[in-house]
Amino acid sequence: MMRSIVRIGLSCLLLFGALLAQGQQLSGVVTDTSGLGLPFASVVVRGVPPDSTIIGYTQADSAGRFQLSIEVGKSFQIVVSSLGYTTEVLDKSGSDRALRIKLAPSSLELNEVLVKASPPLRFQKDTTSYRVASFSDGTERNMEDLLKKLPGVKVDDKGNILFNNKAID
Repeated sequence: MMRSIVRIGLSCLLLFGALLAQGQQLSGVVTDTSGLGLPFASVVVRGVPPDSTIIGYTQADSAGRFQLSIEVGKSFQIVVSSLGYTTEVLDKSGSDRALRIKLAPSSLELNEVLVKASPPLRFQKDTTSYRVASFSDGTERNMEDLLKKLPGVKVDDKGNILFNNKAID
């Protein structure tokens, strides 16, 4: 009799433990401050620091809705981010399952970028100057190989150099 009670008790404990380990449903919607759904926002569920192990992740749909099955203990963090909005980190317990998360718009001002370019060709009166580095790729074995890459320049079979089909003196 005692053995059967112990067996039933152990079976109940194993069944209850298996039910707890199955995971829980976490769902919600990510919106901007005006209440419009934010499409494709990133939703990451992780442990509370110092154990910030990722428990689960998903991406919101085109209306900002998300749904995620997670296996968590008592507390976890939800990190929600979207391009052009601030990242929101929420500390949650095991009881909160339906969420409405609002992200505020943010802007990032980039530093000025100055692009300096020098043209590969320069024309002055009757002279055309080439910036050789613009046409060289390092595979040239001799000057003839490089000259063949310059626009308008040809080298014939005899080694004569032509520019726009005219011989160069």
